[in-house]
Amino acid sequence: MSSHLTNYGAKGLINEEIVQIHPFMPYFKLPELGLDYIVDSDTIATNDTNGYKMNERRMRVYLQKYGLSDEKVAHVIAGVFAFFREALQIADRFDENNEKCDALSWTEEPFPLWSNYYDIAWGGLNFGENSDRFCDYYYNELDKVCTKHKPAVANYLAMKLIFSMDFKLDSSKFQRDYCMINFHESVPFILSKLYLLKHFTGKTHTEIANIVVELRKSLVFLLENANWIDKDTRKEALLKESTIVSRIGSLKDDNLTDILIREMNNLTFVPGSYATNNINLRKFGVYMKRYNGFHHKELSNETKPLFFLSGIWVNAYYHYFENSINVMAGILQPPVYNEAWPNSLKFGTIGYFIGHELSHGLSGPGIGIDSTGKKRTWWTWTVKFVQLILDRVNCYVNHFNNYRIPEINRTIDGYNTRFENIADSVGLRMAMSAYQNHMKQLIRDSNSSNVLKNERMPGLDLSPDQLFYVGFAQIYCAEYREQQYWREWTDVHTTDKYRVLGAVTNDEYFAQTYNCPSGSPMNPNSSKCRLW
Repeated sequence: MSSHLTNYGAKGLINEEIVQIHPFMPYFKLPELGLDYIVDSDTIATNDTNGYKMNERRMRVYLQKYGLSDEKVAHVIAGVFAFFREALQIADRFDENNEKCDALSWTEEPFPLWSNYYDIAWGGLNFGENSDRFCDYYYNELDKVCTKHKPAVANYLAMKLIFSMDFKLDSSKFQRDYCMINFHESVPFILSKLYLLKHFTGKTHTEIANIVVELRKSLVFLLENANWIDKDTRKEALLKESTIVSRIGSLKDDNLTDILIREMNNLTFVPGSYATNNINLRKFGVYMKRYNGFHHKELSNETKPLFFLSGIWVNAYYHYFENSINVMAGILQPPVYNEAWPNSLKFGTIGYFIGHELSHGLSGPGIGIDSTGKKRTWWTWTVKFVQLILDRVNCYVNHFNNYRIPEINRTIDGYNTRFENIADSVGLRMAMSAYQNHMKQLIRDSNSSNVLKNERMPGLDLSPDQLFYVGFAQIYCAEYREQQYWREWTDVHTTDKYRVLGAVTNDEYFAQTYNCPSGSPMNPNSSKCRLW
């Protein structure tokens, strides 16, 4: 059932992702159980928790639509939660990186049903030695729990499929937006082509390209002045920086884009049947996400992931194996960018994003991939040097471990989020340095300081440098519900509020800009965490 569910984008007991290098095979994460509220052992420990109440409410609605009696509804729901609780006990034995899961799997027999998944989801496609199985220990144990709760598991998976296709809207006024988002996710390539033609101008491309240049200058300066690294590591780091590919808007590959657009001929619409069209659209969308995997034998080993072509995507990212930063056209709109904004705001928003992505190539997983895209640790590994790195990384780990999310009574996992937190900190510092150098150049070119007059926003009593940090913070302005805190708590990115606080409180120039006294909440100590 779970294998079939993946064909419609529903993640039952298989949490499928796609490896973004050739041959674009699937890989797997621990399943996320639940409907409105992804559950863990704490969030359904009793029937009074929000995790229990929200999932119970959703299941009750679905089961009543099928005409079940109240007694039968209660019985089905109790069975599903009994399954949840036992299944979660297996996952509770692992850490966030599943290293314990991998260790436990060494002595396990291979879970026998993976062949069923490849038959159902991939038409029997064989990726050979590349074929991935996720944690045989987990699935062998889960299979025992499923055998014990067969009706409950079947009921849960059926409701999971319905939930994935359900609008789940509070009001009919949101129907149009929902349909547009659903359609966009299923046929992104034709919409990206149209979006780029209409909204992405040469002027915007030129300005973002210039900001990228300024950020890269800033990164080179940081590398050249990092006095704690040895000359061989510095040489390798500068080489890697020099070979970074910068892509703005999207990857341009008209031939492949046209092929992907023609695939829409396989999308069938039935007049007057929303349900059928919704099912067809979901299945088509999943097929397109798997497209490169299905056709990997026909594609060059140098083929890029399909999301490189999705210019409408609201994102900027670093791709480790290509050593590239990609600023997609879709992100170049408020609150990240507007052509009319002053430079102070632009560098605090899109400049920070570019700095964040550039820094990924020179820290975290990026230290295990060299300038040519080969898996090779290019940092110097001596006992002394490794300790220096660990000290700097652990500073971030300990700093973020101190943030408590009162809404769920949990602290930020500083270890799990360490690489993204470092990228935030480095990216913000790079962006400020790049902004200051950019303004100095403008003043030299114009032979006048009058250009600084354009660096403020009307109606805001903020200096240009203060506006820079406001720009950074506004990117992560968000309103959360309890279930969203839980969902993000296990993510590699820190929850938005603490992502901002963690970055600026580790930035000495922020404290100077806003005159924060040493020991105050926004300037908690004089010793800041710093990698570069």
